[in-house]
Amino acid sequence: MQKSSESRTDMRIRVASILLLAVLLCSLIFIAAEAHHDCCGEDCLICACIRVCTSALRSVSLHAAVKTVLAAVSLCLSAALIFLSFRLNGVTPVIAKVRLNR
Repeated sequence: MQKSSESRTDMRIRVASILLLAVLLCSLIFIAAEAHHDCCGEDCLICACIRVCTSALRSVSLHAAVKTVLAAVSLCLSAALIFLSFRLNGVTPVIAKVRLNR
């Protein structure tokens, strides 16, 4: 029972990520295709669509940047904690008399 719910969740995550990539790709294609259109003024529907596409791209890029920074910070913190645990305990391979086979 547990595995089937996990596989459903995994499948939903995969489908959501594929749909997100499709939306981003379609946004990029639309922006590239309509970049030099004949604008009819302030009420131009194509310009409104381009604004929506660029806001979607900016939103995703902002979330990705935040997640990247958080991952880097957590990596640095975990490396510092590992270093400090070895430093404070004084346990090294030499002190623990671990034989390194080479």
